[in-house]
Amino acid sequence: MKLHSQYAHWAILTIGLPSIYASPTVKRENGKYRYVGMGDSFAAGIGVGQVESTPGASDCSRYTGGYPNRIQEQINATDYQFIACSGAVGEDIIEKQIPQLHDKYDLITVSAGGNDVLFSGVLKACLYLPKPEADCIAALVAAEEKINNELTGNTNKLLNALGPYLSDQGIIVWTLYAEFFEVSPEPCNSQSWCLVEPRDGYCSHVTVGLRTEFNRLVAKASQIIKDVVQQWSGRKAYAADWNEHVMSSNGQLCEAGSGDRIDDESNRGLAFIRQNIGQHYYVPGEKREIEALEARDLLGLPDTIMQNFHPNEVGVLMQVTAVLEHVLPQKAKIDGTGNSHKGACKRRTSAAAPSSTQSPTESPSASPTPKEDKVDCLSPHKNEGGARHMYLSRNALVNQVDKFCAEIDGKSDNLQRTYDEDQYVGVIFYLETIDNAISKDECKEKLMKVVDCKYESNTANPMDWKYGGRIETEKYNLQVEASGDRTVNRYASDDHSPLQKPVAKCNWGYKVFYDDFTISGAGFLDGGWGKDMQKNIDSCAGGSLENWKFDYHNKPDGEGFEWKASGTTIIGKGHCFGNAVRSFANLPDFECD
Repeated sequence: MKLHSQYAHWAILTIGLPSIYASPTVKRENGKYRYVGMGDSFAAGIGVGQVESTPGASDCSRYTGGYPNRIQEQINATDYQFIACSGAVGEDIIEKQIPQLHDKYDLITVSAGGNDVLFSGVLKACLYLPKPEADCIAALVAAEEKINNELTGNTNKLLNALGPYLSDQGIIVWTLYAEFFEVSPEPCNSQSWCLVEPRDGYCSHVTVGLRTEFNRLVAKASQIIKDVVQQWSGRKAYAADWNEHVMSSNGQLCEAGSGDRIDDESNRGLAFIRQNIGQHYYVPGEKREIEALEARDLLGLPDTIMQNFHPNEVGVLMQVTAVLEHVLPQKAKIDGTGNSHKGACKRRTSAAAPSSTQSPTESPSASPTPKEDKVDCLSPHKNEGGARHMYLSRNALVNQVDKFCAEIDGKSDNLQRTYDEDQYVGVIFYLETIDNAISKDECKEKLMKVVDCKYESNTANPMDWKYGGRIETEKYNLQVEASGDRTVNRYASDDHSPLQKPVAKCNWGYKVFYDDFTISGAGFLDGGWGKDMQKNIDSCAGGSLENWKFDYHNKPDGEGFEWKASGTTIIGKGHCFGNAVRSFANLPDFECD
């Protein structure tokens, strides 16, 4: 497989991950490590490599390039099954794939949910088929209804069905979906992507509005799945979110400058399969009826059509990277290179006679030397390609440390928690332990070592931005990192240096009976949806603040601002707006225009 040099790091990551995750091949006392890859077409790898030669692979469009096979290349499980099937919904996995399981598994990867919420119906009605706009709108509405009303229950049901097949230290890693589209106007705004020859004038354009709405539904579905996985009562499940990799590497469809032909140099970095723009597929006359296109098994469409909008080779490697971030720490523990196991041999501390292997000069009551904590600090250059370039302020990170440590007080199992992901910067924590309870105070003590760790880098960081990191102790491991779709866009330059100073813009004026204002900023107010600034302005304006609006941008706008606030006050309060910016951004000379 030949990849564009800009994306070769994804292949490198799956061969040798950073030392923060590295571990030797898994070994078990019984010599077994069992892994099964399950799910829908995003796990089956449709269109990547060749159709597998295993039973049922052709009917399921199960390909050699699916991410479970790439995971297996890295972990070398002694017992491995790949049973994912394109088109599967949650019930299909429960009724057709789970019966193929034959043991307790150390690792179960699964991708599911997209078919349950009718994403394929949206693609057909809005892009693939020459249908009227009303059909596209109806498909979008139907998908959101499924997301709102059924996805949480379906996800829990599948997790509960898989739970009994986990070994004592086994984990489930649920691979989420990534947002397909870049939403800049060009080049896609005037294009249509019908896969069959249009008729009756219908063939929707790939507009900014359509792309934005589809991205929103994908993000909403993934967030619901992630929330359920993280809160699952089994507490042995993780969500593998590869969306940040796609966005930070310009891997979405409709990226600026993307050529019409998929083999154009400009498309080498795409993470998804798509057809050439304007390419129409031949469909036999008796199967051209639009209604017949609703069912893949009725139409018998070839995989060359059905593979569109699925991960390509680059996308698969991004999936693998996201999954291995959860799998490799578990491997280290099972292999004995991570946390101590319950029941492990302990050195005697009593005054009993020394054993035959004990040194005559060694005190029988001597305690073993405590293992020194190992801290690994993430930095702007920890991974090439953007996977570890996210950052947030120290105060924002400390606030989330307090919240996380309070939640896990007394816990003694693996778990993962994400906070404030809907804000400009979210935070994700991991606790890895086996029967070693951790207290709130101990958690804070250890994580503060990560918060204040120093990394080696030539990149200037005058605002003391924090990237997170990992601490390994004798009893447990803790890890923290910035998270969230917006965060991946927080780059200030090509060398991934962070913002060097806060920036802001403020405009205000009076409108006969009131003052109105807009404030934009970056490098401050990472979280909280501007509530502290809202209180500040309202207090200064004598409680007259009204029409307050605050929103984080999905990406920095054209001027580099990350958020925008607006509102109105009684006349004569213009000084309050500049005061607020000076207070929160520490810009003493800032003035509101």
